[in-house]
Amino acid sequence: MSTTPFLSLTARHRLSHGLLWVLLVAAAGSQTGLAQDKEPAGPRLTPAQQEKLFPERKALLLKEQKEQMEILQKGERCTRAAANHASLRACMQEQRKAQQTLRQQQRRSMQALYSKYGITPPAEGKDKDKGAARKGNAS
Repeated sequence: MSTTPFLSLTARHRLSHGLLWVLLVAAAGSQTGLAQDKEPAGPRLTPAQQEKLFPERKALLLKEQKEQMEILQKGERCTRAAANHASLRACMQEQRKAQQTLRQQQRRSMQALYSKYGITPPAEGKDKDKGAARKGNAS
């Protein structure tokens, strides 16, 4: 009985590979429906604020989507080149770190945009530090 490399991965790795495909499809697909479904956390923007922010938010989103696709493509190249479990794990860790860095950059960009127009940014998620505490990284 022969197994494919995909089936030999642990459930966690299969899930992470599945999520990569979902992200690629989502990034490549239409974002209009998704963007309208989710309301921002905290105080909602007035229609005037939305109009003011729209061009720059759109440009930021397009830039961030391009950067996300670059991270995914780099991760795919690394995964294809991986010769063993250790190198595959290094690929996954590098990709995870790049995604975390991108999310931090996205938050800073949006905060700067809100500040530029004198708008109070939405509050950070209440469970923001939950992940750090779970991983034992709380400071």
